Amino acid sequence: MEWKRSIVDHEKVGVIKEVMVKMYNGPDGLDSVIVSSREGAIWLYYESGSWNRQPLSIGPPKDNRQEPNSVSLGSDDH
Repeated sequence: MEWKRSIVDHEKVGVIKEVMVKMYNGPDGLDSVIVSSREGAIWLYYESGSWNRQPLSIGPPKDNRQEPNSVSLGSDDH
């Protein structure tokens, strides 16, 4: 039997560092997902029939050498 699938998060995520799937006392007792990336950490959880996104932290700041309008993040690699 194939699981139904859906897009959980429409936001752009560059390099994903780690994904943790666990029941973090989430709503309705369902699993939650914490995604760590260059953009920061986010908590994804399913509640009331849809996926929700909660930012937990932001990624590294832009490097001083970057142009102010650059869309790339800093050069460090946490």
